[in-house]
Amino acid sequence: MGSGIIVFESAALQAVGPVQPNGTFSISSGELQGIPNGTYNVFFSGFGRDYEAPDMGPDGRPVGPPKLIRDVELIIPDKYLSPQTSGLVCEVRGRTRFDITVEHRE
Repeated sequence: MGSGIIVFESAALQAVGPVQPNGTFSISSGELQGIPNGTYNVFFSGFGRDYEAPDMGPDGRPVGPPKLIRDVELIIPDKYLSPQTSGLVCEVRGRTRFDITVEHRE
């Protein structure tokens, strides 16, 4: 199974974290672990493909797209690849744990 990147996006911030093979993830914004409190649209980038996370700019936003290492068959539906269509929203308040369930392609 390829790895992917989970993205938490608000009007002010986009934070990313790699999704591990066991499904766990940690989010960071720039050099800091975690993200500020707020409401975030959640989506995935490159899930089912192997990518290196993009470099982060001084403002905590990714600089450029993730770097493709190896392309494999996409394993989640396309709707989870966009903040407009994923339907996933998370409210961050302090140290928070999220269990996010997505459909798997057959």
